[in-house]
Amino acid sequence: MASFHIWFGRVSGGVDIFLLISAYLLTRSLTTNAERGKFTRPITFILRKFARLLPAAVTAILLTLASGFLLIGPRRWESFAEQALAAASYTMNFWLQGQQVDYYAQGRTDASIFQHFWSLAIQGQAFILWPFLHLAAEAVSRVTKIRVRWILIVGFSLGFIASFL
Repeated sequence: MASFHIWFGRVSGGVDIFLLISAYLLTRSLTTNAERGKFTRPITFILRKFARLLPAAVTAILLTLASGFLLIGPRRWESFAEQALAAASYTMNFWLQGQQVDYYAQGRTDASIFQHFWSLAIQGQAFILWPFLHLAAEAVSRVTKIRVRWILIVGFSLGFIASFL
């Protein structure tokens, strides 16, 4: 994904790098804990992560919503509320896909005021998925006596190859 965005002139690739670094740090943290014998507790992990993230996200959403109401007016209030909900629930990427938004269209008057939340939605979804993937790898590690790091390397490598297919 990053190579397409960076070298084929579509976008800067900054979001790709942000997501890559975020996933790397998350993986490293969970793997280090697992190798120290602390098995991942997905629900606890997710609740802690979103307890930290949601206050800032909700503040940004409310300020964006207020600005949209004040600057754009009542004709799009229903749409703003729907978009705000998608942003707050970390599903904005799915909402934009459902609307068939052309990210590269210029001069659009119907652009979402929450469009910038798409990358945060992907990150939030990773924060939900990753601990469950790690817990599964930790369970396989416990049964097979193979280090969790190697199980994750194989699993993520297979996912990487599958993404190209």
